[in-house]
Amino acid sequence: MPAGERAKLKEEDDKAIAIDTFVAPDAIEPIYYSGKTLYLVPNGPAAQKPYAVLIEAMSSHDRFAIAQIIMSGRGQVAVVRPFAGLLVMTLLNFESQVKQPQAFADEVSDASVSGDERKLAASLLESATTDELEMSRYKDDYAAKLAKLIEKKSHGASKRVRAESGERPVMDLMDALRKSLSQQKGRASREAAKARGGRAPRRGRSPKRGAVRVAA
Repeated sequence: MPAGERAKLKEEDDKAIAIDTFVAPDAIEPIYYSGKTLYLVPNGPAAQKPYAVLIEAMSSHDRFAIAQIIMSGRGQVAVVRPFAGLLVMTLLNFESQVKQPQAFADEVSDASVSGDERKLAASLLESATTDELEMSRYKDDYAAKLAKLIEKKSHGASKRVRAESGERPVMDLMDALRKSLSQQKGRASREAAKARGGRAPRRGRSPKRGAVRVAA
């Protein structure tokens, strides 16, 4: 195919977002999300009205759209959904790109769970459940730690890291649950005291803390 025709095909396809179907939000298994999300905005004044109509319809009927799009010379499948008055598009993995759980079936055996263990796990879930997820609480501090390590090395304070050898330590899940439960209760107590203007005693150690276009 001549280069000119190839470029024209790419230019036309890159502008097209073809909605294939609408689904309920929970119809999409999260394992298919690729992690890359883009904002979609109206492609000029004439697209403002249909853009608003689509957002309103999808919001009122609680529906996401499954769409196909050509990006970077590749066919992609994506989910389009309303978000904060806009449409956002998250690219999805194809089924062939996702390893199915059957591949790990022999890694997990049927284990019996005692009543006490169920109660402990239920207590942790109850104490650690929040009504809203505050993503601002989570930070990527790896870069800061890496910069600090590099700075130490530059001042001659490097430490030799030993490579792990032998078998990996096996985590006691129930002990981890107990520690998590204690931390959650301690944090809840401190937050309650802070709200009252006081200070609670520390208990344990808290964990560290077509009509649219793709917007650049």
